[in-house]
Amino acid sequence: MSMRKPVRPLLVMWVLSVLLIFLALTGVGGGVLLLQDPTGASLQLEPEWLLNTPFVDYFVPGLILFFVFGVGSLVLLYALWELPKVDFLARLTKFTHEHWAWDFTVLLGVVLLVWLVAQIALLPALSPIQPVMLVVALALIVLPLLPAMRRFYAR
Repeated sequence: MSMRKPVRPLLVMWVLSVLLIFLALTGVGGGVLLLQDPTGASLQLEPEWLLNTPFVDYFVPGLILFFVFGVGSLVLLYALWELPKVDFLARLTKFTHEHWAWDFTVLLGVVLLVWLVAQIALLPALSPIQPVMLVVALALIVLPLLPAMRRFYAR
């Protein structure tokens, strides 16, 4: 009896790839602008908007954008296609029985969703990018849950 390797769900992976590249570009771009100018003026953000937040300026949000959403998306893009073995990440995610890249893709979607909810709850202004990012967050959560993705990433 031979065990066949599950087929790579290419369409879903390409959609996820486009979403991760978009998130990486916006994360790196926004992060760099906020790190260079923590006042937020380069992105038309008002310093007063941070009064109900734990931040004194936009430097820490810039770090989060750059590393979590920017660099993190690129790492996951690579990992979803190449399936690198990273023992400590595999141990962290062993409860789901999927490759760690699968777990962290869903987690990135959840973190993005929480980030957006916090923005909407704490900041007085809404941005046109927020509904777009909401769709990205939901897709990062839902697409990996498709049966073909779970089969492919199962360990």
